[in-house]
Amino acid sequence: MEWKAVSVSSFRSVWHQCLPHIKFMTARMDVCAACESLRQAVLSAVTEGDKLLATQNKNRTVMAYLAWRCLTGLHSRIVLSFMITGHTRCLVDGMFGLLKRKFRRSDCFTMGQLAAVVDGSAESNASQLVAGSTIQWQEWDTFLPQFFKPIPGISKFHHFEFRADRPGVVEVKAHENDEPQQHNILKTTQPAVQAAGTPPVIPPGGLSRARQEYLFKEIRPFVQEAYRDELCPPLPPT
Repeated sequence: MEWKAVSVSSFRSVWHQCLPHIKFMTARMDVCAACESLRQAVLSAVTEGDKLLATQNKNRTVMAYLAWRCLTGLHSRIVLSFMITGHTRCLVDGMFGLLKRKFRRSDCFTMGQLAAVVDGSAESNASQLVAGSTIQWQEWDTFLPQFFKPIPGISKFHHFEFRADRPGVVEVKAHENDEPQQHNILKTTQPAVQAAGTPPVIPPGGLSRARQEYLFKEIRPFVQEAYRDELCPPLPPT
């Protein structure tokens, strides 16, 4: 039997006709579970209070952390600016797009192969592998709310400034040329925050046994044999 090749456009047309429910995730949908839960919380908010809470849950830890760094003397000044709605695409998004395009067309079973994909995706992209033992996760989400309050109406502002000479105070502006507003988000005193130190380290939990079983049973058959024991190893006996 003689087979006939089709063009990419013809293949896509047949694909959309026969399998319309299977498609690549869009940039808005291709996010981690935490970001997706925050996005859904914002979309499902009904009242202004719900919208404020959903938005602040996403940013309050970052703002409190920057205020903490200035208050404890790690920085003298920090300025954080966000792009306005409708103009949030930038060069970084384009580089990620090139990386995704390269990744979809590459065999990638190890961290080394992933690094090679990043390096080969664009001249501006460069990988940096970090050993897992050098990274520490800390419980900032539960530590910072003890000392800092949310910034009221945070979704209206795009520019934030923190300074060591005004501990706990954040200067906000909606636009660059607006008159700044100051909000004191500190709940307690500066010495109390400094005496508290840093939050406890979160030990890495590793993969659950259920996840290991899934990788071994469902993913291992699709992995090249040379990399199966590295990516989807057999389960240890219970």
